[in-house]
Amino acid sequence: QSFVSVENQVSDLKIALEIITAVVLFISLLILWFGEHALKPLSKLTMLAHEITKRGLKKEDKTILPKFFMSREDEISHLSQEFHRMATALLEREKTVEAQKHRLEEQNRLLKEMGELSKLAAIGKMSAQVAHEIRNPLHSIGLEAEMAFDVANQLNNLTLKQSLQSILNAVDRLKKITENYLKFSKLSIGQKSKINIIEVFENVLASYAPLCEDQKIKIGWEVLNKTPLYIYGDNELMELVFGNLFKNSLQVLEGLNEGQIFWKLFDLESGRICVQIEDSGPGISPDISEKLFQPFVTTRTQGTGLGLSFVKKVILEHGGTIELTKPRHLKGACFEILLPGYESVSTEVHHESTVSKNFIS
Repeated sequence: QSFVSVENQVSDLKIALEIITAVVLFISLLILWFGEHALKPLSKLTMLAHEITKRGLKKEDKTILPKFFMSREDEISHLSQEFHRMATALLEREKTVEAQKHRLEEQNRLLKEMGELSKLAAIGKMSAQVAHEIRNPLHSIGLEAEMAFDVANQLNNLTLKQSLQSILNAVDRLKKITENYLKFSKLSIGQKSKINIIEVFENVLASYAPLCEDQKIKIGWEVLNKTPLYIYGDNELMELVFGNLFKNSLQVLEGLNEGQIFWKLFDLESGRICVQIEDSGPGISPDISEKLFQPFVTTRTQGTGLGLSFVKKVILEHGGTIELTKPRHLKGACFEILLPGYESVSTEVHHESTVSKNFIS
């Protein structure tokens, strides 16, 4: 009987031990589940922090946080709220820094343009002084040479006539140079108005069409997107700009077979007007291209080096830019002009996107 009693006690102990083991296991699993459930938001927050460290903070990172954590009422919720506030502050600061960066870039651009304009103005003033100093003596030399030429003509002295003709040609060339210097010094914006840049181009094209025909040069042009393309500026000066670029291309192509000039006009999403001018000439060497827009820099023996300085000065005073770029259609030089579009153009002047291509030979 005592053996049976002991056996029953052992059986009860086994059952009790099994129950205790089951309870301990259940409690352990419950603790693990609660621990994982409690730490899961913290793990997600840690993963998000690691991602932000690698790729930088994005706007959507701030919107993810409330979904995960901010509905809770515990320490992790407080931590995620602080993380949310930190993300908001960082995004605002980044936005402020980006805005300041853009302002500084714009200020640097304006300072650079002002510096270039001041430099051009100083050179123009110097040019005017030099031109005034030599214009009167040059005029006297020309008159004396003409009188001497008439005398040589009466004497029928061919050698003397040739020498005097060379002097007269040199005087004419110097007169043109002094006139260019004076123009450079006086060049300034006149009455600004709303002008159609396509009409300006067409007027210049009509002026140079006979010369292009004589030189057998093919002119192509392309107008993209909305037409007309308006800017706010001086119509006469813009015609001088386009005319100067046209003349430069013609001079480069002089004597070449099957010369070509290509113009492209279009507007950009930024509201600026783009004009590209290309030719099929030999192009411009890198050592010249760096200083091409400086006064008195020229690639031609008979050039004054003031044409492109005129062009740049006018473009800058219209709030635009001009640069030598890689050609798109031909293999020679390519100039690209960017000008601010007319800001208050009414919507009725804009048409649906169209493409217009024209060619003359």
